[in-house]
Amino acid sequence: MALLSSKRRDLDAWAVTLGVNNDDDAIAELRRLFARVDDAAEELRAVYVVVNGGPNDAAAGHLTGAFARSVQAASALLEVLQAFQRHERGR
Repeated sequence: MALLSSKRRDLDAWAVTLGVNNDDDAIAELRRLFARVDDAAEELRAVYVVVNGGPNDAAAGHLTGAFARSVQAASALLEVLQAFQRHERGR
């Protein structure tokens, strides 16, 4: 199920949220945010590798959940990015 359509009002709301005034800047900001979330996911994975198998598996379990949520967040940002790209091509 799509997070949003490519309707102008949805994209305008995202632009306000991102603090930008046009599609190009929104795309650039979304790429930057996507990269940050991707970096965070990689860091979570690296920490998981260190603590997995330790005496308390709660930390590893929470890291697994955090990693899964970071992947979901990256996917959501990618969907918004693609909506801006579709809109930009449709001009």
